[in-house]
Amino acid sequence: MRYAQVVVPIPVDRTFDYSVPPRMDPLIAVGKRVRVPFGRQRLVGTVVGITANPAVERTRPIDEVLDAEPVFDEHMLLLTRWISDRYWCSWGEALAAAAPAGARRRAVPVRIEKRVWPAVSPDEARAACGSLRKKAPRQAAALEEILARTAAPGIAPTGEEAAAAGPGIPVSSLDETTRRAIRALSGKGLVTIRSREIQGGTDEAGSGGLEQPLHLKGGQKHAAKLVIAALESGSPGTILLHGVTASGKTEVYLQAIAHVLAAGKQAIVLVPEISLTYQTMQRFRNRFGSCVALLHSQLSPARKSDEWTRILKGKATIVLGPRSAVFAPTRRLGLIVVDEEHENSYKQADTPRYHARDTAAERARLAGALLLLGTATPSLESYHRAVSSRYQLSEIPNRVDDRPLASVEVVDMREEWSRGRGQAVFSAALEHAVREKISRSEQVILFLNRRGHSTFVMCRRCGEAVSCKACDVSLTYHSRHHRLRCHYCNHEKALPEQCPSCGSASISYSGAGTQRVEKEAARLFPEARIARMDSDTTRRRRSHDELLRRFDRREIDILVGTQMIAKGLDFPQVTLVGVISADTCLHLPDFRSAERTFQLMTQVAGRAGRGQMPGQVIIQTFNPDHYSITAASRQDYRAFYNREIAEREELEYPPFGCIVRVLVQGTREKAVIEVAGALGSALGARASDGITMLGPAPALIAKLRGQHRWSLLLKGNDTRELRACMKTAVADLAELRLPLSTVRITADVDPVGLA
Repeated sequence: MRYAQVVVPIPVDRTFDYSVPPRMDPLIAVGKRVRVPFGRQRLVGTVVGITANPAVERTRPIDEVLDAEPVFDEHMLLLTRWISDRYWCSWGEALAAAAPAGARRRAVPVRIEKRVWPAVSPDEARAACGSLRKKAPRQAAALEEILARTAAPGIAPTGEEAAAAGPGIPVSSLDETTRRAIRALSGKGLVTIRSREIQGGTDEAGSGGLEQPLHLKGGQKHAAKLVIAALESGSPGTILLHGVTASGKTEVYLQAIAHVLAAGKQAIVLVPEISLTYQTMQRFRNRFGSCVALLHSQLSPARKSDEWTRILKGKATIVLGPRSAVFAPTRRLGLIVVDEEHENSYKQADTPRYHARDTAAERARLAGALLLLGTATPSLESYHRAVSSRYQLSEIPNRVDDRPLASVEVVDMREEWSRGRGQAVFSAALEHAVREKISRSEQVILFLNRRGHSTFVMCRRCGEAVSCKACDVSLTYHSRHHRLRCHYCNHEKALPEQCPSCGSASISYSGAGTQRVEKEAARLFPEARIARMDSDTTRRRRSHDELLRRFDRREIDILVGTQMIAKGLDFPQVTLVGVISADTCLHLPDFRSAERTFQLMTQVAGRAGRGQMPGQVIIQTFNPDHYSITAASRQDYRAFYNREIAEREELEYPPFGCIVRVLVQGTREKAVIEVAGALGSALGARASDGITMLGPAPALIAKLRGQHRWSLLLKGNDTRELRACMKTAVADLAELRLPLSTVRITADVDPVGLA
């Protein structure tokens, strides 16, 4: 009899032996998932080995083999083992993070898709648009979009004519407003909607024929040559592509991918935000057609599983998505692109706390693939590796066609305060600039990295802020539902009429969030069409795409948003970006706060002036002389890097050292303090000369979702030494009489934040 060595997604890093029933023997293989009994539960685990000699005398049989073929190959098993070792988690937890959605995929499913074509000639469609504009403008806009996007407008095809008439437009790719409009157009005989079967995933190929590569110039051309030379070298390594905003980095990615596909290999492209997938996917599908697959958390489990299957079977050769797409089952990997490589969103917040950029580097190494990191504002770690020759460095200092960078004006809000405008959301300069742009039918982006209406509600008599009972943070006021909400645990409560502490009715609203910016913009610019894009307005599936499509079609004049609009978006009609407050993360007690401020300001400034019209940026701040803001106003990365890297070296923070943040948390504060103190003593006793410990101390957010939190910070030269110290110290705790069952100890290797 054979026995399967299985790992399961629990925080215990070991394998468990299960007997393989004779009927399952032909099905069992390393890399397949199986359902197994585990205590009183049934868990989905992964087979990582097969043996004839189990480690225990009594074994339980496997319940079920879930996969027709292995979902994890040798490289993926090695990668997840590396994640387990580096990021302080079990192998089973790492494999669970890398697994496809759904427990079972045995065949590529058939999906029914509706597509729409014009039912009249182009001239007739244009005439109809003219007559519809006054009485049914949405129908006119929908018909114009369909006419523009279909490959061969004309009489809607039937039977064999369908293939010759072009792919039509997937109805699912249209927003709800447009879908309602095309139903009305169908009733008028102006469009035809037909259904067809699609096997697996999606096969949207863009409109008509595929776009041709663009002509590269200057720094683009040099970067592409460097990338292709690395791909052909046999030992590609890592290239950092540092190009200013709108310098054409995406075209370099596209041409590098074309080279990889021509060699019969596959590519993975990581983007930091789901909101970026709309524009990026359009560009990639217009260039490469239906071989592009999409993986992200807002896909339905069935759709995600379909895409996974297309990739696994080699039908999709390009994979696009946020951090989890790094685990896509590409078997012939030649290139991984990490766009906006500096972004904190590449770091997973929960176990396993992997960083997708560093995980991509390890995956590329295992596969012998090239890792291409692209950004206008490199992380200090990546740029330091590049100038130290650990990475190759390619820089594009100019925008495409030598278009100028946007002009930047820094507004000192202290002066606005002295003029009596201190409580105003808009400075006089920003208000005037927005009004001017709207009058010219140009588009505006307003950025504030805080959602909600007011950041806290406070009593003017006693000074008490209304706080969350489960978290050590103030509640944020959301005006739409007239509710207070905790942005950490999502607890909600009605706005109190009296102060909960002193009973006073002197309740005031302080601070500004995106809701307040939207409300104030509507008051100041009543003629403008305004929309807000933050995590409150994009909870519904496809809501990111719908908002960006409306902005792209110029149905929105002013887009208000958080950091999800600060990067990667390319709208040529945006000529003004207003930063409502540059100070939101500047003074956080975190060694990365200045870097984060510089990156956000530079990236959001890069959204302006990407077309033929010049761009303007206005940054409002109470700290106009801070080096991160002055460097961002000049869009001078090297000046910021030289100042910041000197401070990092003096304090021995990354890239000059490694850090591990250890968090002790539990519902009983006394137990948390006791365990944190004992752990600090154990770490101090085990630490070598090269390891420094800070703490234990209450975490920056001392209570979160009902959990009391204490933290320790380990600093050293090697993460392996830090992990070994942590492992032995935790083992020491088991010998002490401590309330370990009531607390949880987690370690975050290479954290991007210390809250």
